[in-house]
Amino acid sequence: MTLLFKRARSLDPSTSHAAADQAQDLARQHFDLIVGCLQRFGARGKDGIAELTGQVTKSKSGRSEREWRFVPVQRELI
Repeated sequence: MTLLFKRARSLDPSTSHAAADQAQDLARQHFDLIVGCLQRFGARGKDGIAELTGQVTKSKSGRSEREWRFVPVQRELI
């Protein structure tokens, strides 16, 4: 994958550069998910894409929030 932009600044510590390198695969998966959504359902804003690519649940305060779930590939980032 060719990065469209740098994920760490030149003056960031080496740990930031390492994290940016590790995030490349996750960024590619995220990109593919968004593009797939747009191809299948047409033009959408961020909220429209979010509605189609994730579940909404209620927080303890009663507000709607995006539900997150563990995906095995993310284990490498922990």
